[in-house]
Amino acid sequence: MAVGLTYGIPMLAYGKAEVMHRGGRTEEACKFLDEQIVAAERCGQLFYVPDLYRLKGEILRESGTGMNDPHETERCFLQAIEGAQKTGAKLCELEAAISLAELYQAENRKAQAANLLADLYGWFTEGLDTPLLKRAEALLKELSQ
Repeated sequence: MAVGLTYGIPMLAYGKAEVMHRGGRTEEACKFLDEQIVAAERCGQLFYVPDLYRLKGEILRESGTGMNDPHETERCFLQAIEGAQKTGAKLCELEAAISLAELYQAENRKAQAANLLADLYGWFTEGLDTPLLKRAEALLKELSQ
């Protein structure tokens, strides 16, 4: 089948895109993710869309390309956050916010990164010992220094 086929489970698309990227096919992986985002939205599988956007942002950040648009990485993370907010997926929102905060940190936008992350991290009252929440806490500490 063609690369643009729609997977019944979008997380399989997530894995395929990661393999493509690790194999040096970054541009192809990003185009594939774009196709899968459209397909997931069309099929009403909105729960997976934020993770697909976040993965695309991570791929762009790792490759340093931004696919010829320096703001594309940031846009991907913002779309991931927005999509997670729409579905009420707080952990997914936090993961995307961590990714965006790390991008802002690398761009020396620490105050913006801390503001983005602090409120969201503060929302959580349980599970503070989970790896994702520990990662958010550590990043907030870094940003405050």
